[in-house]
Amino acid sequence: MERCQQHQANAREGEPAYPGRQVGACVQVFLNRQGLHIPSVVEPVLIAANPGVHIESLRPIVRVVLSDAVKQFAASLLQTRPILRPEVVHEVVDHLINPRPKAAAS
Repeated sequence: MERCQQHQANAREGEPAYPGRQVGACVQVFLNRQGLHIPSVVEPVLIAANPGVHIESLRPIVRVVLSDAVKQFAASLLQTRPILRPEVVHEVVDHLINPRPKAAAS
């Protein structure tokens, strides 16, 4: 989390806020501190829902999904082998939406 806070400080100084891979690492650390130990690595995905967005990158460090490909991205998720059980997914989402205090997370 310290690294995440440093990125926030840099963002205030005009530097890019969260490099993609580090966002995934920050989410992984957050979930671990919430008491959730995910057996796989959190993979960051940038979903650009606004059709007017232009993202210029030759080799992005995160998966970029533009607005016209959101349905195909969702379909590809449905076709892949599940990594987490549905109840674990619900628990992760619950912790992301309603984080627990450190004492309650243990």
